[in-house]
Amino acid sequence: MPLADIRLQNALLLRDHFARKWRAEDNERARSLETSFAKLIGVNPSHWSQIKSGHRHIGEKLARQIEAKCRVPAGSVDRAAAQAMPARMQPRPVVECRDVDERHALQLFQVLYRMSAQAAKSRLLEVLQGELLKQDASAKAATRGPAAPIRRGAR
Repeated sequence: MPLADIRLQNALLLRDHFARKWRAEDNERARSLETSFAKLIGVNPSHWSQIKSGHRHIGEKLARQIEAKCRVPAGSVDRAAAQAMPARMQPRPVVECRDVDERHALQLFQVLYRMSAQAAKSRLLEVLQGELLKQDASAKAATRGPAAPIRRGAR
C-alpha cells in the first residue's frame, strides 16, 4: 500500500478516535466535528477536507504534526494501522443496546463465543430456530381465529 494511503487511513483512524471521544450527537455537531479535528491537528478545515477526499496528501511534516497533536508514537502514521496505532485507537464495533439486560446478554454471548466459537454459534442457531418455530406456531394459531366451543350432547 502506498505511504500516502497508509497515512490517510491512519489519520482517519485518529479522527474516528477523536469522534468517539467527542461524541457527536446531532447533525450540527457532526458537521463541526471535522472542523474541530482539523483545528486539533493544526490545519485549515478546507485543507483537511481536501486530504480526506484524496485531493491532497499528508506529507512528512504534517504526518509528524498529526502524531504530536494526537499524542501517538512518532512514525505511527506511516505504518499499517494494525501495527501503528495503539489498541485504544483501533476502531471497535459499536453495538447499541436497548437496555442493561440486552447488554448483559451480549456480554454473556461474547464470553461463550470466546470459550468456544463453534459451540456458541451452534447453540445460538438452535435457540433462534426454536424461537422462530414458536412464533410461527402462534402466528398460525392467530390466523385460524378462536377455537369453536365443543358442544356436548343435550342431557
